[in-house]
Amino acid sequence: MARRWVLIVDSNPAFATLLQQELESMEMRADVAANGHETLWATVAADYTMAIVDMGLPDPQPSRWCAPCVRSIRNSG
Repeated sequence: MARRWVLIVDSNPAFATLLQQELESMEMRADVAANGHETLWATVAADYTMAIVDMGLPDPQPSRWCAPCVRSIRNSG
């Protein structure tokens, strides 16, 4: 089975790092994006199998970056 690759989208660096470390301890690869702009770039650069997204991010119009993120993951899985 291929190793799961997770994108964590959260503006709280302490929480994102804690979650990243926990996922990596479970043999998953995890990257962190702090905002919508970083999320769009990350999904262009990698084939994630899953995303954990803080829907309370202060970014305006999360649908502009969240929908492409979901499409990218759906197409890679």
